Amino acid sequence: FLFVIFPSAFLVAIGYIIALTSLLFGLYHIVNYFIKGKNTIMENQLVIGLIFFVIGIYIFLVPQFPVSIAPFFFGVYVLINGFMELQFALDLKNLGFEKWFLALILSIIVILLGVFIMMNPFATEVILLSFIGISMIISGISLLVSKFLLNKNKK
Repeated sequence: FLFVIFPSAFLVAIGYIIALTSLLFGLYHIVNYFIKGKNTIMENQLVIGLIFFVIGIYIFLVPQFPVSIAPFFFGVYVLINGFMELQFALDLKNLGFEKWFLALILSIIVILLGVFIMMNPFATEVILLSFIGISMIISGISLLVSKFLLNKNKK
């Protein structure tokens, strides 16, 4: 919910977290190369370390970078979630549940949200992040409705 309330600050914080993680991962591999250097060959520790270290520095300088590519991957996640909910809705239908169509409608909405996020028609990341937060809430509601329908018919 933080990225719905404070989208700009959340974007920068995520960038710095990714940068720090990349720097530490890179530094670990660089140090590991020099510690084990004489005993290993062709493990690419130094190359991996340098790549991640440089990526970390770049992200520290441009903390919005990871967030600029994140919408596509998040859209894929929402799309996959929608497909899973679609399968669940069809399973409810096959099991003879009366209100299976509610889960179907919600799954279609989640699928459309995933595609919409992947297309990224937003002018700024701030609007996009708010939309992603709202999409996550809708996806959660969809899942809750599906589970409620399943549990209600089990009784």
